[in-house]
Amino acid sequence: MDYSKTKQDFENFVENHLGADKLKQLKNIHRGGINNLKGAQYEQYYLLFKTFEIANNATLDLSKQYLETQVYGFVDDIAYIDKQNNIKYSYQAKNSNGQTADWNNEQEQRFLQQRKIDLDFFGFSDSYCYLLVSDISKADINKTKITHTNFTCEFFPYYTKVVDLLGHKPFKEYIDNLIEPNATLADRNYATSLILGILSNDEFGSIQNIFENAQSEAYPNPFIKFRKSNQPIPDWLTKYLEGLKLQVQYKLHYGRLKVKFEQGLELSVDVDTLPNQSPTQNPTMEQLIALLMQCSMKKLQNPNKWENPNEHLSSI
Repeated sequence: MDYSKTKQDFENFVENHLGADKLKQLKNIHRGGINNLKGAQYEQYYLLFKTFEIANNATLDLSKQYLETQVYGFVDDIAYIDKQNNIKYSYQAKNSNGQTADWNNEQEQRFLQQRKIDLDFFGFSDSYCYLLVSDISKADINKTKITHTNFTCEFFPYYTKVVDLLGHKPFKEYIDNLIEPNATLADRNYATSLILGILSNDEFGSIQNIFENAQSEAYPNPFIKFRKSNQPIPDWLTKYLEGLKLQVQYKLHYGRLKVKFEQGLELSVDVDTLPNQSPTQNPTMEQLIALLMQCSMKKLQNPNKWENPNEHLSSI
């Protein structure tokens, strides 16, 4: 793919390969790209869903996965660009159960034109286009009409509030895979709000960027997958905890130590806040609890900040 080309190069390609009438249509589509509030919210919630879905894919390098909205194209609502595999996915969102959400010849032509641009102008290895609709029966009917193997219709419900979106089963599972185990509704809402805040900015960059920027704004960082620390538990503390097996349970999870005491108290601290040497010889249980609480407070007062530059796509 070639992002060094200019907007003029792009428009020249459309005019020379598709015709002056198609260039005019393209410009009209782009001018009308700012949707009403209802449509914009539908797209934003799907963008939020897609962000978590991509982040759950263990085969992908998330620094090479990008999302864009309101792109300059024939299928312009959302673009997902997989730089790792050189594939582009384009989405046209229709929050309607009326005729505007029907698959028809105009939609097919726009999808064909977008695919040609993606392959022949940008140089993607492959290109897929999706008609995104909020009515499941409309999606089922549209699928029977679509014959091109790279085009399809996808159903995604319209939600009026984030809390309703959190009830969407696949979305809930995606969130739970990225945050602390045994998450509550409040935990999910917190994680979702962080990402939604980043997506509200039109220049959010790669999926890796999105999560790192979100966690730089928050403490605690809920996204276990994106924690950088692989630091082990200090040897002295491991030996001490092993000696208390009947009284405590502990585990290390993405750089965070969780200790549960038999009295019901549970403490969670980042491993990089723990001292390498025991501050007290043969500490008591009370001293251990005090140490863990102190380390937790130290992190709260001086949270680490990610300092990753934004990696935005060059737009034409």
